Amino acid sequence: IPMRDYVCACTVGFVDETPLADLCYAEESGGVSSLALALLPRGGQIALVQMDARLHQDHLETLIEAAMTACKGVSKVLDEVVRQHLQEASVLSRE
Repeated sequence: IPMRDYVCACTVGFVDETPLADLCYAEESGGVSSLALALLPRGGQIALVQMDARLHQDHLETLIEAAMTACKGVSKVLDEVVRQHLQEASVLSRE
């Protein structure tokens, strides 16, 4: 089945005025405003945005950019792993 893109997701939030991706439980439960974003990285299409707390609109674009950057990084790693697995599987099927 041909795949056109992966759906990658991450959370981002401000910790000490710095946008951080992939927040841990302690960071998320510390009262920071966080945002979850799912992205189709190749096309740059946002599939989901979810916020559970209030955030000033001036900070929204910064968080979305940080989330998109993190999702694109996850996509690169995921793509490498999938391609490596497919190569290994094709070698094994020839034996």
